[in-house]
Amino acid sequence: MKRRIREQFRLRQQELAGLDIVVLIRGPLPAGKENWTPQLARLFDKLLAKRRQD
Repeated sequence: MKRRIREQFRLRQQELAGLDIVVLIRGPLPAGKENWTPQLARLFDKLLAKRRQD
């Protein structure tokens, strides 16, 4: 999971400049880790959209 988070961060590093991001995961991860990449991308999209509003 850490690797996927780092990959997504690196893909958007220029857009996320100046932000401190902490990712917390509670409990065990469900099976099907391949589904996490699109979910992480959506979370970063939401974070960037919120940043643009401010």
